[in-house]
This record gives sequence, C-alpha cells and structure tokens, in this order.
Amino acid sequence: VIGAIRSANSTAEAQALLTSSAFGLSQLQADAILSMQLRRLTKLERASLIKEEAELSTMVAHLSSLLADKLKVDTLISEELAELRQNYATPRLTEIEHEYEELSDMDLTAQEQVIIVQSAKGFVKRMPLDEFEEQGRGTRGKAGMANLGDGDAVI
Repeated sequence: VIGAIRSANSTAEAQALLTSSAFGLSQLQADAILSMQLRRLTKLERASLIKEEAELSTMVAHLSSLLADKLKVDTLISEELAELRQNYATPRLTEIEHEYEELSDMDLTAQEQVIIVQSAKGFVKRMPLDEFEEQGRGTRGKAGMANLGDGDAVI
C-alpha cells in the first residue's frame, strides 16, 4: 500500500490505485488510508515537502549568518526602527517646558463643596454636598449614614 501511494503522482491517483482490483479497497477505506499522513508520501506531496525543506534551510542559513554578525543585526534593527518611525510616528501633542510652577496639595485637590459629619462615638465622614441631600420632615440627610453602629447618632 505504501509503495502504491509513493508511486502515485497525486492524491487522486493514489485513491484510484487503492480502489482498483489490485487492493480491492472500498472508497471509504481508501479515503481513511489517505486521510492519514500517508497521502503526503505521493510524489507531489514529497516534492512540496522537499521544496519546504529547502526554503527552511535557506532561511536558517540566512538567520544564522545574521546572528553571527553584530553589524548586520544592528543594521537590521535600525532599518526596522526607521520603518516603524515612518509608519507610526506622530508629532508630539504636548510641550515640555523647562520653567514650571511648584504645585501644592491644594492645587491637586478638587474644588467642591463638602460636608463633614461626626457621630457621637467619634465616626467622621467627608461627603460631597450633593450627596447629602435634604430630606423631608427636617432630617439631616441620608447618604453615607447607614453604616453608623448601634447606639450611635449624628451630632
């Protein structure tokens, strides 16, 4: 069977040989045999494997010579960086100034109206004013006060 597959010029020819009276295999059996990697033994597939091996050998030789010469590596890196710069470089959108003002903590703090609430047991909370909205019936607010412990109250 392997000899017949090797002598075939293509997969179709190998299938015809296997289904002939010489082997007496059914179409399904021939397909099963050829679906194994044996179909790569045909002359056409062997030629493509030999061609692929030659291409890979050439590539390995090229890469080995490249790695053996530091100047070639540096040149290749420079060329690739130049190509990246050409394809993806954009002008700088920000300016770097040598003169700058010293920033304080107050400059980095958001300017918003807040309310600070203290409970009888010493719990202190800072909340934005809009979060501490006025409720009906004259209460002091609701947001963030749900986590007060038992027996604790806002003062």
